[in-house]
Amino acid sequence: MKDINLPLQFQFWHPDGIDVSRDNKIILLSIFLIFFELACIYYLKYNVNGLRLSDFSIFVTGNMINFVITILIAGGLLAHLITDKKNKASGIRIVLSLIVFSFIPVFVLGLLYFFGISLPDSYLWGYPIRKVINGILFFMSQFILIYIIIFLFNLLFEKTLIIYLKAFIRTIYVIVLMALITFIYTLIFSVDEIMISDEEYYDIGVVLGAAVWSYDKPSPVFEGRIKKSYELFQKGVIPEIQLTGGNAPGEITEAEAAYNYLRNLGVSPIRMRVEKNSSTTSEQIRYIRNNILRKEKYKSIIIITDKFHLRRVLEMCRFYRVEAKGVASDYNLGWEKELFYRFRDSVGLLLFWIFAI
Repeated sequence: MKDINLPLQFQFWHPDGIDVSRDNKIILLSIFLIFFELACIYYLKYNVNGLRLSDFSIFVTGNMINFVITILIAGGLLAHLITDKKNKASGIRIVLSLIVFSFIPVFVLGLLYFFGISLPDSYLWGYPIRKVINGILFFMSQFILIYIIIFLFNLLFEKTLIIYLKAFIRTIYVIVLMALITFIYTLIFSVDEIMISDEEYYDIGVVLGAAVWSYDKPSPVFEGRIKKSYELFQKGVIPEIQLTGGNAPGEITEAEAAYNYLRNLGVSPIRMRVEKNSSTTSEQIRYIRNNILRKEKYKSIIIITDKFHLRRVLEMCRFYRVEAKGVASDYNLGWEKELFYRFRDSVGLLLFWIFAI
């Protein structure tokens, strides 16, 4: 057979088994590692949340974001596989190192999960510290992955060392843009106008917990949710009320505060259920899935929360495959607080999409 002289960058396709160049081997190894990291992220997202692999769907928003990030990195690596840039060798070695660094936070989370290492139950910025730590580790991983995407495509068209700084700055731009798009999404696909008619009927209404103030008094936001559940109960839309929410330092649990409030309104204890272990919205949705739907076989559920919070709640329900309708309380915030809470929830939604926390 006549020898075929292919350019170096194509020699890994040679039918006679010509050795792959060292740079191309690094690229192929990087592609393998990035897909392996994607599989680990999916596995952690579902197992940490008590979901089975059969619950997995690539079409869930967060899973699709993870997949697109991986595909973009793989595409950038393949682009370098068929090019012969002068800065290719050093660039792809940096990319391989970055992929390894991006996997370290995921690996740490895996170790914490598999060895059952408990993190403190204290709170930071109003959130359980274990959730904050998980969020920081996942964010570090995703920041590096987005940096890799921008770095790879910068490397194709630029030759100076400034591409390292440019990639970092552009990564920040991309993350801010992602948060902004999520915020706009929560506004465009707003569920503020969801109304429940008096003729509708649900097996149970679930009140999501919120802050409890001094003297065990529900905060105004929480009070709005409780009053909405009482209104639906009085109209006969729901025959039972599920109260959820654990406690923050120095307070009774959110569920107990809501229970006391409804008792003062005259609701019978036999019409109320109390869950006082959950500390986050995702834990409350998981409780609905595992206990109300699966264990106790309730058929129809309505979730009661706030206007700014409802979109994130329904997106979580989609991830957990919880079929429920949502309704917002009638409590109105000032525009400054409304903007703050909407932006905070849009960031929370983005974090949940990508990391399921």
